[in-house]
Amino acid sequence: MPTVLPLNFTHKGFSIVELMIALALGSLVTIAATQLFLVNRQTENLQVGIASLQNNGRFALDFLGRKLMSAGYSSGGAIDPFIFDGADFAGQFSQDGVFYDELVMRMQGIFDCANAEDQAGIIRFYVEDEALRCAAYDDESGVLTLDDNGVLITNVKAFQVLYGIDFDGPDSAGFRQADLYTNATGALATTGAIVSVRFALLLGSELPVSTVSLQAPDTIRLLDQEYVNGTDATQGELDFSDRHLYRAFTSTVALRNLPEVDL
Repeated sequence: MPTVLPLNFTHKGFSIVELMIALALGSLVTIAATQLFLVNRQTENLQVGIASLQNNGRFALDFLGRKLMSAGYSSGGAIDPFIFDGADFAGQFSQDGVFYDELVMRMQGIFDCANAEDQAGIIRFYVEDEALRCAAYDDESGVLTLDDNGVLITNVKAFQVLYGIDFDGPDSAGFRQADLYTNATGALATTGAIVSVRFALLLGSELPVSTVSLQAPDTIRLLDQEYVNGTDATQGELDFSDRHLYRAFTSTVALRNLPEVDL
């Protein structure tokens, strides 16, 4: 019989060069996967932020707009729609602020802040802890019909209100049309009639929408106020470079219930 030689099996591992190439390729795949995840996460955060801002903004414009259209309503005829003198109503009145104005309006026999049918006499809109709040009162004695913490929307960076003033008489072509818009201080001092209201909100996203600093605007103007990018609130500054999303919402509402005013 022929002699059968045993097979010679040789065990050979990876070389250092092969290991380094494999590690490099694996690192590239890992980095690419991580980048893809971060991009998808950032896109998701951006979409959620935009949707949240849109929903909050639309709700606020609709809610305040409906209340403003009812301002001054009374079954006995139109009444003065706004309160500018704190002595008239438990120290609460429409006033001006660098970041937040307050809006206090009279209305009777309509839905209150909770949209429950009530004889709410006064409704007050104000901002506290970056939340737009609504409080309804029975009358000018300041008795609440709703707890004074009814939150409408959150992440409100600024809330500004201007009043449209008409100086024309009934026989003028511009009667019941605003000749100018002014703040509460100007409206209190004017002899004209308030025929419309323009209000605006600057909203921010609840969470950052980017993992890196965004290109922040130098200023954002909201009606009669201008906010500068910065961190000093005492100087009217807002930090627009905090990776959050910001958007301004503005609406103008013509008043339906206008008392006769001697011009």
